[in-house]
Amino acid sequence: MALRFYLFLSLVTILVMGWVGMHYQFEQAKQAQLEDLVSYPLYAYITDTTKVSPLLEDLRKYPELDSLQHETGFSAGRELTQTYSLPLNDQILAGFSFPDIITIWFKAEPAARFARHSVISTLRQYLEEEDMDQQSIAWNNSEAKLKNLSLLSLITDILVGLLLLLTMIFGRQVYEQRLLLLQKRKSVSVVDYLRLKALTTRHTALMFILPLLLSFGLYYILIWQNVLQMVIPYWFMGAVAGTLLVATLINMTILHLMDHDNRFHDGEISIVQHEKKPVPETIIHHPKPAEPQPLDSLPEAPNPEEPHES
Repeated sequence: MALRFYLFLSLVTILVMGWVGMHYQFEQAKQAQLEDLVSYPLYAYITDTTKVSPLLEDLRKYPELDSLQHETGFSAGRELTQTYSLPLNDQILAGFSFPDIITIWFKAEPAARFARHSVISTLRQYLEEEDMDQQSIAWNNSEAKLKNLSLLSLITDILVGLLLLLTMIFGRQVYEQRLLLLQKRKSVSVVDYLRLKALTTRHTALMFILPLLLSFGLYYILIWQNVLQMVIPYWFMGAVAGTLLVATLINMTILHLMDHDNRFHDGEISIVQHEKKPVPETIIHHPKPAEPQPLDSLPEAPNPEEPHES
């Protein structure tokens, strides 16, 4: 029976480790999609240079911003001529009026998605709508992919968590019921009963602690060795521990009820088999046929020609 328990414990541990690994892959995919999302910056074109300083001051209040790049109109014009190899020198460029450009880059973190709306509201306090390049189409497409990926990750976490919960509950109950039946086949003393209680408590503790230690211990070792780069969010660790805790509490409740029923039940449960009564046979008595008599023993028939006595 010990081998059966440790095989079941290994199954639960593999499920927890697989859940952690699967969630890590989803986190990697979401982070890659988030980096693609923030690769589309906001551009602000300012013709009134007196608004540059207060606007930059307001934008620096957002911790979700990765960088702010301010470029004067003359520098932007020079870069434009160099990019497209235009035959314009600095004297000619000085005769043109180019707006200053502020490029706003966001950090690759989930809070950047929500901070972007606040940043756009701040820009609208200083600029007209046509003086901003929000890259809305590219941003919305990338954000939709990120939302779908997050939804898929959540559904997977729920399904794997339910699988782990049901496996721990029903698998443990099958094991404990088999162990209880084996105990009832022999005479159990008080020492045997206490030994069984201690074994059940030890199994419960192992099934809660060991999967967590092996799964997250291996994960942090890989983080420490720089094999893995991303840090799994703490809420996911709490979700895994909470799933194991709920399964443990349910198992403890069911085992307590089983122990209560076992102590207050007299004798063993036996199956009574009723013997089938034999069906009485019906005997039909047929009358025996009359035996044939010899011809000489039969009475002679009267002769019609002989006269009858009067």
